[in-house]
Amino acid sequence: MSALKIIFLCSGDQLCRGLIAQNILRAIDEKLEVYTSGIPPLCALSGERTDAMKKLGYEIDADGLKPFDEYLDVEFDYLITLSHGVRDQLKKYPCNYKMKLHMEFTDFCVGETTEPDALELFRKIRDEIENELGYFYYHILNSA
Repeated sequence: MSALKIIFLCSGDQLCRGLIAQNILRAIDEKLEVYTSGIPPLCALSGERTDAMKKLGYEIDADGLKPFDEYLDVEFDYLITLSHGVRDQLKKYPCNYKMKLHMEFTDFCVGETTEPDALELFRKIRDEIENELGYFYYHILNSA
């Protein structure tokens, strides 16, 4: 059986929800093929946010942040949107997926942040995402 392919799709994700979700799901099951992308393409992260992500143990792979149109020929088992804006944008793209889900997380971001503030924001977001993905993995993926 081939590995399940899952993509997290965001819009302008300065909160790194897609990157956090990707890292969490890969940690739960390294056999999954997990990607993250954005419509429009994900913007560059500030130094404070990159540092905060690394302190929480998340890999930041700049090469992994590809525009969604690079994945249009890939068939995903699950396409998971992480923001309202991306759901509207998705209508413009002929993407291949078997199941589409939407997970909404609190938008804690307000303007520029210091490193300690960014670290606290990412902890809150991480906790929300871990809860949702735990349920997704153990109750949806493993029950299929």
